[in-house]
Amino acid sequence: MAQEDNSPLDNFPLPVKPHGFSERYRFPEDLTRLSNTEIGQWMSRLAAYRGYVLSIYARSEFKRKGDEVKLRIVRAQKQTEIRRNAEKGMTETAVKEAASSDPEIIGFEEAVSKAGRNADFYLTLRDILQGQIEVLSRELSRRSMVE
Repeated sequence: MAQEDNSPLDNFPLPVKPHGFSERYRFPEDLTRLSNTEIGQWMSRLAAYRGYVLSIYARSEFKRKGDEVKLRIVRAQKQTEIRRNAEKGMTETAVKEAASSDPEIIGFEEAVSKAGRNADFYLTLRDILQGQIEVLSRELSRRSMVE
């Protein structure tokens, strides 16, 4: 999960973790068996989950963007240091290769890569929740047209 860093996002009313968020749930397979109230409860629950997922995504992306900036700065500093200490005639490619093997740069690259994978996961989870909300909404619409 994304780390709760102090960020400008703290100034916004982002959702807190909803009750039951970490628990698995079984989405109803037959919506016709649910009452309108039960469908509304499902919609509220899934909307709360979706909002929370998006708040995690926002924090994760904020951190990832910061790590990308730090990576560019550290990489430029390492390359400058290598150029300064390098033998005359060292190619730019060799400078970049030498900098890319630095443990600090490798650590930032791994952090940025992991954050990107997490972002993809959060967006996939958002889409799953949104799809389920839409199915519930269509069922309520279908019922109102039948009545």
